Amino acid sequence: GRLTRLTSSTSNASRPGGGTSYYCVTSSNINIQCHIVDSQIAMELLKIQIAPELIPIIRKSFYEDLEYTLDLLAPSKQADLENKLKEIDYEEVRSLRLYATGKISEKVWDNMWLEWQSRRRSLQHALDSLIAQSQDHIANLDSALTIISKIGILYKKLERGSQKRLLREMVRRVVVNSDGKILWLELHAPFAYLGHIRNSIEECSKNNMGTKKTSYITGQCSSYFSLGSPYGTRTRVSTLKGWHPRPLDEGANTTI
Repeated sequence: GRLTRLTSSTSNASRPGGGTSYYCVTSSNINIQCHIVDSQIAMELLKIQIAPELIPIIRKSFYEDLEYTLDLLAPSKQADLENKLKEIDYEEVRSLRLYATGKISEKVWDNMWLEWQSRRRSLQHALDSLIAQSQDHIANLDSALTIISKIGILYKKLERGSQKRLLREMVRRVVVNSDGKILWLELHAPFAYLGHIRNSIEECSKNNMGTKKTSYITGQCSSYFSLGSPYGTRTRVSTLKGWHPRPLDEGANTTI
């Protein structure tokens, strides 16, 4: 179905209690009170929560995906940089012998030494950046995995302001029908990516592929990681982009 952005409004905002917050489609009879959607959020978050026993498998999958898709952990690339550093060491030792026997002058030696140091610095910087970048990606995914594995419980314990911030970090939009029933949540990356890995693992399990087929899962997930695709692939019906003007989110823009 076609998506239409909802607008948020509050009727009788000047009355005690602040009036009633709702979403609507301009020039239509669609009006959805915010509390209708609010009351479903905790249950929907439980649906995307990842079971603890899947965490090691998912972590292994995104390690492989990082290596396969982003080439951050690729042994060939790291090995190539390390080999080039070794080549400089070998070249320096060989030239030192020539210098010691008087076959190259001190000036030539000094120039070669400066060149080696410059090449070493460049290669070492590239190697350090490669390792640091991969570690950053892993740290971010590990943090997201920790959150999504506890989101259903965590959300209920948070105060309203913290709930709003958490939802903004995790949820790209909420897909609802004209009655305000949540159909599914579209998540931001990397939560969408982790959710897709979870779905792939569960699908493999249903098809008796087992959980060891991580290379298959990696191939299926690589585009989700690199593109940050939203959670799910179903035909969209209607969405709430952002959250309720009150109580979860003041002034949010929405869609149906």
